[in-house]
Amino acid sequence: MTGKFGIDPKDVNPPVPEGNIEQLGEYSRWLFGDATQSPVVTDSRQVGQFSRVLASADGLEYLRSVRRPSLEKAFVIAGGDQEEVYDLISTAAYNVEESLSSIHHYKEDEKLQSIVKRLVANVDELKSRFGF
Repeated sequence: MTGKFGIDPKDVNPPVPEGNIEQLGEYSRWLFGDATQSPVVTDSRQVGQFSRVLASADGLEYLRSVRRPSLEKAFVIAGGDQEEVYDLISTAAYNVEESLSSIHHYKEDEKLQSIVKRLVANVDELKSRFGF
């Protein structure tokens, strides 16, 4: 006997293997919330971040162990902000390189001196964190 879609019901596999039912429950709770917890994903634009968290053992551990998890924090824990950090530091390096061609014209400018002092302090902190 065939079912509605021309397939015998005995030949249909369960959509979720028995061993993954608990993970499906977690996924549903994080995505939709439940009676005790609000959803972790509150906007469809966050699905990319959520997938990064789900692919990370550290991100999953955070979601599982915190009473009210935050997607943003889970994303950082999962290393999701790493590409953003690359972009930020790379852009800063290019901007500094570009400014070097004309910065000598404004060497006496107090506002520029203040900005450069801030930049130097930040670069010193970067050097310290990376052991340079």
